[in-house]
Amino acid sequence: MRRVCVSRRSRGFTLIELLVVIAIIGLLMALLLPAIQRVREAANRMRCANNLSQLAVAFHNFHNDFNIFPTAGWPGTGRVVYNPTLSPPYTTNSATGGNVPAAPAQPAAPPEQNWGWMYQVLPAIELRNLWAFNSDNDVRATVVPSYFCPSRRKPQTVPGTLLALIAPNDYVGNGGVPAAVSDALGNYPVAPYNDFTMSGALVASGMAHPQASHRRSIDLNAGFPDGTSNTILLGEKRMHKQKYEVAGPNHNNAGWTQGFDAEVIGQVHVITTSPVPPAVGQDVDADPPIYTTTNNLTAAQFGSAHVGSFNAVMADRSIRNIRYTVAVEVLRRAAIRNDGQAYNVRDLEQ
Repeated sequence: MRRVCVSRRSRGFTLIELLVVIAIIGLLMALLLPAIQRVREAANRMRCANNLSQLAVAFHNFHNDFNIFPTAGWPGTGRVVYNPTLSPPYTTNSATGGNVPAAPAQPAAPPEQNWGWMYQVLPAIELRNLWAFNSDNDVRATVVPSYFCPSRRKPQTVPGTLLALIAPNDYVGNGGVPAAVSDALGNYPVAPYNDFTMSGALVASGMAHPQASHRRSIDLNAGFPDGTSNTILLGEKRMHKQKYEVAGPNHNNAGWTQGFDAEVIGQVHVITTSPVPPAVGQDVDADPPIYTTTNNLTAAQFGSAHVGSFNAVMADRSIRNIRYTVAVEVLRRAAIRNDGQAYNVRDLEQ
């Protein structure tokens, strides 16, 4: 008996079947992409909060060494050098250029140092070599990855006003309020030393300060009358979206070495008129809290690239996710360290 072999020719996908498969894959991608983005943003927010947490630990380690917190410095000035062989021992470098001579000269510590808290805290985040590096301009242009929020931008340099390229930052110290406050929680007409730049957790200081008596600092013994758990130490910085990678006025033009200004300091402003919406092409971060700003969009402000809230760390090192819907009175009281007014810290996150 002869066996007959029947040849079967394999059949491929028809065009319609192929289109259906592609459509299904596209639908699945459309469904999964938002979930993936949410997971990525949650991870970025966590990394951002961790950056602030590590900086807060550095502040406390700094306090262990010097018995004071880092200060806010003074804007637009050069690094201060301490040399015990000179009389007087302190010299101020120019706003650009400048260097630290060989030992025994070294960068000055606060409250004499003009450069701000991000520079002063370098030894406490294991970057002492950068802190002591002799060239001022090289320090200004050196990127510190932990000074960037991963939701906003990758660590990078941007065009600057002092230098062709400067290393920016996404975090700011709490500079309190810039003027007297009167609201539902009470009055705050007189700041420490009659200077509202002293109302936050970081105070203006430095050899270049116009008043030598303002070379002051804050410590944990009496520096936080309202309590460290009730006072913001550091937070995220509000910026224009279109200025993330280019020079922006006041908040993205001088770099992280800058002293007390919008580059490195955030404040809660007193609004006397309705805020003016950003002009076309001047979008600010995801959803900024309007009461951290004035009508001047270049003022020192808190904000973030996150939707709905910004990360902050209190002076006791606790992390708070501050909602943009927080009551203005609560946010102000969290920024002032000595107003004597009580508030519920949970209200920051509601």
